[in-house]
Amino acid sequence: MKYPAPFAGGRLAEEDGRVVGFAMGDRATGELWVIAVQPEYLKRGIGSELMRRVEAWLVENRCWELWLTTDLDPRLRAYSFYRHRGWEDWKEEGGMRYLRKQVDVRTAGRTPS
Repeated sequence: MKYPAPFAGGRLAEEDGRVVGFAMGDRATGELWVIAVQPEYLKRGIGSELMRRVEAWLVENRCWELWLTTDLDPRLRAYSFYRHRGWEDWKEEGGMRYLRKQVDVRTAGRTPS
């Protein structure tokens, strides 16, 4: 598989050899591009783990401010998913809602005890 750009990276979730979810980000900008999980695998923690791993990869690549875009409708499942994982509203522009997550550089990369 080839990534669309040399600064892109992602993670896959597999079960029994089948891809059930994936997430990708951009280490040049700190943007989380996509996180997707097959519908029958929702509510199993797969999305949370994918997000955690892509966030960690972005931090490993010295991205201290992460960001993503989503639809303006706050009732969408994605919006709640992001907010519950520490993402904050940032701005609205071009018909999209931007969320961001600040990384504490003092503790980045450390595992909580």
